[in-house]
Amino acid sequence: LLSGDVAKMAPEFKISEKITGDQQEFTLLPKKNDKAANDKEQLNKIQFIFNAGVLTAMAFEDKLGQTTRLNLANTATNQPVDMNLFNFVPKPGTDVIENN
Repeated sequence: LLSGDVAKMAPEFKISEKITGDQQEFTLLPKKNDKAANDKEQLNKIQFIFNAGVLTAMAFEDKLGQTTRLNLANTATNQPVDMNLFNFVPKPGTDVIENN
């Protein structure tokens, strides 16, 4: 969805769109039809909210019905990012669990 290609998500999610003025809201619901797949799903619903084409909020509803909402402000798109921001160096004594 954020890449601009909604069709790529269509096999996995039922996607609905609601437009109110400059606000565009996408709601994604998992399409899993069998019970075994539904039991493994971690999220019931994902929402992306755009204002004037800029992502301003994301919301995630889990299997227990709890919602986590992330509000975004002062965002900048397509800016260069220093790759050193993504280097993780644990402090001495930190337990690191690797999942290879």
